[in-house]
Amino acid sequence: MPLSIPKLPNRLTQTAKNWADKQKEQLAQVDLKEKFDLALQSWKSKKTEAEAAQLLADSDKMEEFLQGVELKLKKVPFAGENLAVVPGMISLIRSYIKRDYREVPKGVLLATVGALIYFFSPVDALPDFLLGPGLLDDAFVLGACLKLIKSDLNDFRDWQASQTKELDK
Repeated sequence: MPLSIPKLPNRLTQTAKNWADKQKEQLAQVDLKEKFDLALQSWKSKKTEAEAAQLLADSDKMEEFLQGVELKLKKVPFAGENLAVVPGMISLIRSYIKRDYREVPKGVLLATVGALIYFFSPVDALPDFLLGPGLLDDAFVLGACLKLIKSDLNDFRDWQASQTKELDK
């Protein structure tokens, strides 16, 4: 006579299902945190810094790169707060390359270009073809960069505003 497994009461089955769902959610959060950690490591890597330095040294390549970033930004279905700073970052770099604005530390430039390299790269911690989640890590890296460069970016914006006022006179 085969053994039969007794059926669990509905309440116990539901409790087990709820527990399993919470475990999946927690694992997803851990996985996302690991992806964000990888994103930050990539952004702060020597390889990204070297790539940023190469771009800063070649104004034509930099302009081509910045145009690519602008095109990608136009394709993004949503532009959250972190992505909204990208045009300001691009403007800062262009002004530096043109030698219009040089009051920015090299480390700020490297961090900014590095964050834009990460943003522009379609294959990173969370690939960009995953439209929602694929842009989360990009926004995360841009947000981390913004925390580092915020005062320098604000100084640049103040300088830009003063230039506009001088032109209006």
